[in-house]
Amino acid sequence: MAKNVAFYGGHSIYTLGPASDAAVFFRCVAHALAGQRSGPHTALITDRLYRRYLRQDELEPASQEMQLIGETFSARRARDVDWHDIGVSVRETILPLKSETLAEVFAAYFLSFEKAKNSAIAFFEAFKRYNPVRIVFADLPDFALDKRRPLEDYDRNDRSPFWLQRMM
Repeated sequence: MAKNVAFYGGHSIYTLGPASDAAVFFRCVAHALAGQRSGPHTALITDRLYRRYLRQDELEPASQEMQLIGETFSARRARDVDWHDIGVSVRETILPLKSETLAEVFAAYFLSFEKAKNSAIAFFEAFKRYNPVRIVFADLPDFALDKRRPLEDYDRNDRSPFWLQRMM
């Protein structure tokens, strides 16, 4: 059974679906932006969010990066993607692969990211404590473990993201 992942920020969790689908999102980002010398800079998304967490001062720049990714995805037809080659698990995916554009396939990701970012900001404003935006497992008991994982563990992680290490 596939493990579900989510964007988590502030006090809220926004489920994305199977971890394998989230991995496909990041592969699509890398594929869509490959070869674009003057394309959007997306390190906050493709490294910080993917592998670690977003620091408070990274929220707005990461949001801008996510918007640039969305714009790039809007210009890409979903039917031009070889979903099997990029790693979609046909048995597990909940992605709407028959959508017109990549932006439509991953619309929930863009919306959930903004909600998690806004939740992190609201949590800080209310409690003067920053609870960073990151990707976690969405289901118990894995969410409880991820929620308590020290940020130092993320900072030291130079391997694949925690949510991919225990994906299956």
